Amino acid sequence: AKSARGTITIMLDASREEPFRNDSYFTKWELPNFKTGVVTKADIWLAARSDQIKSDCDSDSITLLQSLLQNKGIPSSCTLNPMDVVWQICMDNKDDPYCKSLGSTSKGTSHAGDLGRTVFLYIIA
Repeated sequence: AKSARGTITIMLDASREEPFRNDSYFTKWELPNFKTGVVTKADIWLAARSDQIKSDCDSDSITLLQSLLQNKGIPSSCTLNPMDVVWQICMDNKDDPYCKSLGSTSKGTSHAGDLGRTVFLYIIA
């Protein structure tokens, strides 16, 4: 965390009722070491299969995380299942209804293998 710079990505499991825990390793050891002004933004990505989503960007635990980041002077944004993540989820879960809707265009060609550029700093379980 001490060497983190610029925009960081925090990926959380949206299939949990509370994807962020205030007693996590991240909260105790990583978050305090982010340098204000060096870490300029935090992108919070919530990821889960469409049939397993139990929390979203308005959940209390995400609001708490955003508050902790704000207290360090780090603005944040939150996205539920950003496309970079959806493509990866769909690679392993092609039967997911949402994935099926993304799997073809009107011409019937598959885009399931088109992975976007994704850089992860933290994955919190």
